[in-house]
Amino acid sequence: MKIFLDFGKKLMPIRLCGADISQFAIVIHSSGAKKGAPVVPSWTEKAAKVFKKYIYRISGVELSISYDIYPLKREHEILIGGTIRLCDETAGENFSDDEYAILTRDGNLIINGGKRGILYGVYTFLEKYCGVRYLTDTVEKLADAEAVEIGEICERSRPVFEYRELCDWNAWDPDFSVKLKLNGTFVRKLREEDGFGMGYAGGAAGLVHTFHELVPPEKYYRTHPEFYALDADGNRDPSGLCFANEEMFSVLLDGAERWLRSEKAPTMISVSINDGNAFCHCERCREIYGRGGNDTDALLEFVNKFARKIRETYPEILVDTISYGETEQPPKIVKPERNVIIRVCTWCAGNYTITQALHSDETVEDAILGRTRLAAERIQKLSELVPKIYVWDYPYCYHIINCHYPVLGVLRENYRFFAEHGVKGVFVNGETDTADFVGLKVYLLSKLLYDPYMSEEEYAAHAEDFLYGFYGRGGKYIAQFLQCAALLAGKGKAYSSLSSHADIYGLKLREDGTYDDTFIRRGRSYFAKALACAETDAERARIKKASLVLDSFELYYCMDHVMQGGSAEKQEKFVARNKKYYEDIVASGIPRITENTFFPVVKNFRQSPAEWEYWDAQCLAGDRNNENYARELYLLLPVRAAKGDVVNGDYLCKTNNENESGQLSYWSGEGFTETGKNFSWESTREKWQPVSIKGATVTDVYEFSERQAIPLDDIRINLIPRQQKGIFVKIEKMDAGAYLFIRKKEENL
Repeated sequence: MKIFLDFGKKLMPIRLCGADISQFAIVIHSSGAKKGAPVVPSWTEKAAKVFKKYIYRISGVELSISYDIYPLKREHEILIGGTIRLCDETAGENFSDDEYAILTRDGNLIINGGKRGILYGVYTFLEKYCGVRYLTDTVEKLADAEAVEIGEICERSRPVFEYRELCDWNAWDPDFSVKLKLNGTFVRKLREEDGFGMGYAGGAAGLVHTFHELVPPEKYYRTHPEFYALDADGNRDPSGLCFANEEMFSVLLDGAERWLRSEKAPTMISVSINDGNAFCHCERCREIYGRGGNDTDALLEFVNKFARKIRETYPEILVDTISYGETEQPPKIVKPERNVIIRVCTWCAGNYTITQALHSDETVEDAILGRTRLAAERIQKLSELVPKIYVWDYPYCYHIINCHYPVLGVLRENYRFFAEHGVKGVFVNGETDTADFVGLKVYLLSKLLYDPYMSEEEYAAHAEDFLYGFYGRGGKYIAQFLQCAALLAGKGKAYSSLSSHADIYGLKLREDGTYDDTFIRRGRSYFAKALACAETDAERARIKKASLVLDSFELYYCMDHVMQGGSAEKQEKFVARNKKYYEDIVASGIPRITENTFFPVVKNFRQSPAEWEYWDAQCLAGDRNNENYARELYLLLPVRAAKGDVVNGDYLCKTNNENESGQLSYWSGEGFTETGKNFSWESTREKWQPVSIKGATVTDVYEFSERQAIPLDDIRINLIPRQQKGIFVKIEKMDAGAYLFIRKKEENL
């Protein structure tokens, strides 16, 4: 069993190349004059300070830092940054930004590299040769040993993927991300001292689906509807652009250049379709289809035009677009410009590797395996057509995020597949802080983003390091739980991050209100053993937080079943457990119940977590208050009527709002009219309540937003702004996290 210690619990002597570490000094290269102030790149200076700090934390020895232009020289030195010492063979070497070298020569240690690589070299030395483990941004451990003995080293390395972005709350700290060798700059901002990074201009708005950001409908739709896609019925749809419109192109280009000017060290810009993008049906835009092209060709022709133009001013900038939705099919007639990246969005199985799916029996009807196979084929085809491919990967569950989603077993093979088929960068669509072992997943994914060719044994060793380092001796039983979950999950049937956990684990609900709790009982036994091994309050807290994956699973998928058919005694036990679960979630700092949904303020614990999370994807309109306070909420109900028409309608509404001021009203042209309804949550989640709307005025969303001074983002337009007019309804006060969904009354529920 591996044993990891907190820093300071034990000091370990370090011997390097046969000499005690106290005999060494750190020397860095300076290009300044001997009489003036040293001139040192900030990343080199940081690398030296990091080395010094950790050596002190491990051994208690404080090393000095000096410059190679000074005449004094020690017998043993740690040379960082390509010094003028005769033994430093890395001096003057042209390293790529993320490349590094660690060498021993003549009793000296040499670490050099590119502007990020030099730090990677230092952190690798400390991890690989000294036993340091960077587990999370707040937890670092040291492998227990009587002493650290380091012999001869000759190591050069560079990452397999040039762009490595792990979009996870647990990987945003810039110092921690450098330790993990992540160079993406979405949300996290790598500083000059970190060697900057790679990322998309425009901040959060510039990552993807940028048509809407670069040509915002709220600014241009009313005055320039011709900027937007003409649909088959002759209407302008602001969810897409008219690629043939030159004035629109100038607006988009101006917006992109403004983003680039605002960045200190820009590397990429995304020109990508909106979520659910519409393609233009005007005669000029449809011309490419007559030449044998498809939606991807139409997009690429437009992106190529942009890439050529932006190259005139920013020759080093890469232009990114996505293979997603309508553009998943490879292009037929258009070849991307040399500065264009295609980012392939993948939704893959969690228990079949991409290679397994690719070679699976195509006659077997399995939608998840089929989609995984198509993603693999897209990557294979695009690698032959496109100079540079990136991947947007989804290895998390984004629906019930606090249940355990078993996916660790396929990651190594999948990332190796990416590397073997020409993928140069990976964006991992991560998650918020959850109960589902997010720290472990971040740790393993960062290792794979750097080296997807690692062996199965190396991958297992990294997992073991994290489990024993983070959970202590109880890591043994956490590992057993993860193995148990992986064995139970799927039972040969493919699942993905969109699958129900009840299906993943084969949950069987019985008519008498009971269920098969085999997985839950086994899981609880593992967590109980892990907790018994905990030696510190921190370890106990981490194990308790991880155990919430079982509470989430049982309460989410079983509580409603028990409340409908179980005994009164069992129902009350579940209500009490549900309250305790909610309190534990709050105490552990877990902020969300789904990817984009904060935990609601729950007052009635007869509501199961399934009710807190509820989402109706088929409703006419719906939204939840995703702020942490009660507020007004606006919805747009689409209707088949002209702007200004006065209409009536009968609807069904469902909510878990418990606010006494939750009155529902609708826009009548001059103001809001009360419906007389204040919805309150009922004891069964199937309860839909009727509401009649009489005399509502059909209103344009952009006009309403402007007239009422309500930002467009505060009006729910069913995710994609295809519908520009309808009936506006308002809920006066919606509790934090609470929802409202509306259907037509005649719909079959």
